[in-house]
Amino acid sequence: FCDVSKGSFHDGSHLHPRLALMVTLVTGAGGFLGAALCRRLFERGESVVGLWHDDNQRLETLRAASQHAGSGFHPIQGDIEDPDAWISDMICLGPIETVFHLATQPPTPPGVERTTNVEGTLALVRALENDVTRWINTSSMSVYDFQHPQYLPVDEDHPPGPLQAYGEEKL
Repeated sequence: FCDVSKGSFHDGSHLHPRLALMVTLVTGAGGFLGAALCRRLFERGESVVGLWHDDNQRLETLRAASQHAGSGFHPIQGDIEDPDAWISDMICLGPIETVFHLATQPPTPPGVERTTNVEGTLALVRALENDVTRWINTSSMSVYDFQHPQYLPVDEDHPPGPLQAYGEEKL
């Protein structure tokens, strides 16, 4: 994992000097929105940990762009359902100030996504609950009855009315 005294990780990368400051964790960094958010954050000069589940070319593109911009971006491959497997890598980066939780399992056969969307989120919250200052959880239009909205445009004040399990889990 990491050797703080040497400032390096098991993959040969090194701690960025800014990583001694507060760090932002983005879960789901390999997704379209997660990658865009990571890019925006590191372009602003923030130190970003991007957590992703699967191999993803988008993360290699982000890493290259981050190095070009001179910012601190460190992708960590892991699963929010098992934070113990990757949290030691993240701890070496510095204190986590903010979590942008975008990791999700999109609608699949009933019940399959619950493990990630509910149980994975709870595991992540429990693992970081004493360390994080701000937690931003993303949701989905699926939490609303978008087939029969009470008014348009549907906004965050619209009453929820999920039509499927995925929408219920994103509440």
